[in-house]
Amino acid sequence: RSTCISINTGTVSELSQLNGVGPKTAESIILFRESHGMFQSLESIMQVKGIGIKKFEKMVDQMCL
Repeated sequence: RSTCISINTGTVSELSQLNGVGPKTAESIILFRESHGMFQSLESIMQVKGIGIKKFEKMVDQMCL
């Protein structure tokens, strides 16, 4: 794994670089993080509206906590 994008600290522009994630989903990730606290696992990002197993599988190799 080369560089990874932190789902706990990433900005909208950083999160938008994840496969299948656009600015709208990136904003949803940040809003979820702000209201629920830091993600405890990569899988927990699937609690964000619009991120299901298929999208998760596309982006999991690029993510870190």
